[in-house]
Amino acid sequence: MPACAVALAAAFELRTAVKWALVTLAISPVPPFLPIKQINAGGRAPYAISLLVVEALAAIGFVPGAIVVCGSVFHNDAYIGISTVTLIILATVLVPLALGMLARRFAPNLAAQISDPVGRVGSLLLLIGLAGMLLINVGGMVSLFGDGTILAIVAFSVLGLAVGHALGGPEPAGRAVLALASAARHPGIALAIVTANLPDHRSGLAAILLFVVVSMIVPIPYLRWIKLRMAMRSEPALR
Repeated sequence: MPACAVALAAAFELRTAVKWALVTLAISPVPPFLPIKQINAGGRAPYAISLLVVEALAAIGFVPGAIVVCGSVFHNDAYIGISTVTLIILATVLVPLALGMLARRFAPNLAAQISDPVGRVGSLLLLIGLAGMLLINVGGMVSLFGDGTILAIVAFSVLGLAVGHALGGPEPAGRAVLALASAARHPGIALAIVTANLPDHRSGLAAILLFVVVSMIVPIPYLRWIKLRMAMRSEPALR
C-alpha cells in the first residue's frame, strides 16, 4: 500500500500536503475501531484483533523509518520520533486493549456486563469527535474538490480492498478482514506527521479527513458482495 500511495501521488497533480497525507496514511497501521467492522463482516475476532496488534507494534519502528525514505523520494526532509508514534499507539490501541484484557481476566462478570455499554459510548464519542473535526475543516475539504484528491483517495481505498482480498486466503471471511485492513488507516499517526512536518498542514488535515469519510463509504458494496458470497457458500451446508 505505501507503493500504491507513492504511485498515486506521482500520477495525480495534487498539492504537496495532500501527497504527504496519502503517503503517511499508507504507512500508518489500521485504526483501533476496525476489528468491529471486520467481525461484523464475518471475520474471526482473533484474526482481526491480532492484525490490529501486530500492525500497531510494527508501526513503532516502521513509521519513523518509512517517513525518512518517503522524504527522500519527495525531496523533503520529514521526521517523526519513535516516542511520538509509541504514545499514539499506546493511547489508542495497546492501553485500551490491555485494560479490557485485565478486566476480562480478573472481573469476567463485570466485563461481560459493561462491554456493550462501553462500546456504545466509545462509538458515540468517536462519531461526535469526527463530526466536530469535519465541521471545523469543511471549508478545507471542499477546497480539495476537483483537483483529483478525491479520485486519488478512492483509488487508494479500492486498491487496498483488492490487494487485501487477493492475499486474504481461500475463505471469504478471511479475505474481508485483510481487505478492510489494507484499505483503512489510523488517521492519528498521519495527522501527527503532517502537522509536524508541513507548513500547509491544513490541506493535509483536510485530505486525511476526506480519507476517513471515503474509507467508510467505499467498502460498502464490497462488504455486501462478500456477505452474499458467504451466504451462498453456507446454503449447500444447510441443505
